[in-house]
Amino acid sequence: MPNSDSALPQFSYKKMLLSNILSNWAGYAVGIVVSFLLTPYILASIGQTRYGIWALASTLTGYYGLLDLGFRAGVTQYLTRHLAAGNSDSLNKSASTGFFTLMGCGVFVLAGTTLVATLAHIFFHVPPGLLREVRLVILVVGASAAIEFVFFTYSAVFTAVQRFDISNGIGICTRLLSASFIIFALKMGYGLVGISIAMSCANLIDYLLRWRFAVGLLPSLRIAPSLVNYRSLMDFASFGFWNFIIRGSTRLISCTDALVIAAYMPVSAVTPFALAASLRDNLDNAFAPVGQVFFPAATEMDAKGRVDELRKLYLTGSRGMFLLSFAVGSVAILCSSGFFRLWVGPRFAQPTGYPAVSFLFSLLAIGSIVTSGQRIGYQVLMGMRKIRLLAVLFIAEGLANLIVSLALVRTWGLVGVAIGTTAPALLFQGIVQPFFVCGVLGISWWAYIREVVLRPCALALVFSLGIIGARYLEPVAGWGALVALAAAGSCLALLSLAIIGLKTDERKTLLFSPARGLARRLRALLYRCA
Repeated sequence: MPNSDSALPQFSYKKMLLSNILSNWAGYAVGIVVSFLLTPYILASIGQTRYGIWALASTLTGYYGLLDLGFRAGVTQYLTRHLAAGNSDSLNKSASTGFFTLMGCGVFVLAGTTLVATLAHIFFHVPPGLLREVRLVILVVGASAAIEFVFFTYSAVFTAVQRFDISNGIGICTRLLSASFIIFALKMGYGLVGISIAMSCANLIDYLLRWRFAVGLLPSLRIAPSLVNYRSLMDFASFGFWNFIIRGSTRLISCTDALVIAAYMPVSAVTPFALAASLRDNLDNAFAPVGQVFFPAATEMDAKGRVDELRKLYLTGSRGMFLLSFAVGSVAILCSSGFFRLWVGPRFAQPTGYPAVSFLFSLLAIGSIVTSGQRIGYQVLMGMRKIRLLAVLFIAEGLANLIVSLALVRTWGLVGVAIGTTAPALLFQGIVQPFFVCGVLGISWWAYIREVVLRPCALALVFSLGIIGARYLEPVAGWGALVALAAAGSCLALLSLAIIGLKTDERKTLLFSPARGLARRLRALLYRCA
C-alpha cells in the first residue's frame, strides 16, 4: 500500500480530467435545457397522440442499444488499452473487428426495425389513420440507430484519447442543430415524420463530424477487412457479455420497484413512487458524466502498469465524488418538498393515503448519493477488466433489491419499497464494492476510510443538521423562492465542502490559485480600459 502522501499524477493530467468533467457536464446541461424547452413546443405542435408515437419510437431506440450485446463497451475498452500500450497493430485490429462487427449489428437493427414497422398494427394500439406515420417514424428512427452502430468505432476514439471536450463540443453543436431542424420542420407543417427526419439528419451530421475528427485525433487509425481477427472478436465478446449482464442487472434494479408496487398495492401507488424515482434518476445522471472520464484514465494506468497512480486516482477521485454527491444530494433533498408541490401540485406531491413524494425521494437519494460516490471504483474495475466481479455485484444488488422490497412492501408499503432499493445500494455500493476495489489495488481498509470516507462523513453530518433545521422554515411559495432556497443551500454546501472536504493543498490548487489568476486578469482588463 502506497503512502498516502505519495505524489499525485501530474497537474496537467488532473487538469485534463477536470476539463473532461466540465465538458461532460456542459453537454449534459445543454441536453437537459434543450429537452426542457423543446418538449412543450413539440407537444403543442403535434398533439398528445402523435407525441406518444414519438415517445414510443424513442423507447424502441433505447432497446436497440441492447442488441450489440455489450460489443460497444468492448471496442471502447480495447481501443483505449491498445492506445495506452502504444500497440498500433492491435489497435487497428480491434478497430477493424469492432467496425465490421457493429456494422453487422446495424444491419440486424435495420432488419428488426423493418419488421417492427411492418407489424406495428399488431404490436401497438395505433389509430388506423396514423398507421402510415407510425411506420415511417419507426423506419427513420431505426435507420438512424443502425447508422450509429456503423460509426461507433470512431466515436470510441474520443474516449481512447481522452478528448471528451471535443466529443461534447460536437454533441452540443449537433444537439442545438437538431432542435433548430425540428422547429423548422414543425413550422413548415411536416409534423411527426418531419421531426424524425430532422433529428436523424442532425444525428448523421454528428456521426460524420465524429468520424472526421477521430481520423484527425488518431492518424494511425486504419480500418480494413483484412485486419478483422478472431482474437479481437473473442475479447469483445468476453468483455461485452459481462457488460451486458451489468446493464441487465441495472435494468432489473430500476424496474423492480414499479413491478413490486403494482403487484401488492393499487396501481395508483406507482405514481408517487415514480415521481420520486424520476428526480432520483436525474440526480444519478448528473454524476454519470463525471465518472465516465475516469474510465480511459484508469485503463491507461492499468495498461502501463502505473499501479501507484491508479491507487491515488481511486482514493482522490472517490473522495471528490463523495463530497460532490453529498453536497448536490443534500441540496436536492432540501428543495424536494417545495419542488414537488410546485411541479405537480399539492394533490400529487402529498397524495392521500401515501407518504409525501419528497420523503420517498429523500430515502432513495441516500442510496443514490452513495452509488454516485462509488462511480470511480466502478470505472477503475472496468478499466482493469474486472468486469465479471462488477457483474456479480450488480446481480447480487438486483436480487437483494427484489427480495427486500417483497419482504417490506406488505407491511411498510411505499416506504418499504424505498428501503428495499436504498439498503442494497448502501451494502453493495457503499461497502462491498470498495472492499473488492481496495483488495484489487492493494489498499488497506483503514487507508480507504481515512482518505475517502472521513471528510465526506463529516460533511454529511453538517448537511444533515442543516436539512433538519430547514424543516422549521416556511414552505416555499413559488419558483422564485425555490430558486433562492436552492442558491442559498448551494452556497452553504460549497462553503462547507471547501472548509471540511478539501485538504489544504487542494484548497490552494482548486480555489486560491484560480482566484488569484482571475484577479490578475481582472486587474489587467481594468488597466486596459482605464
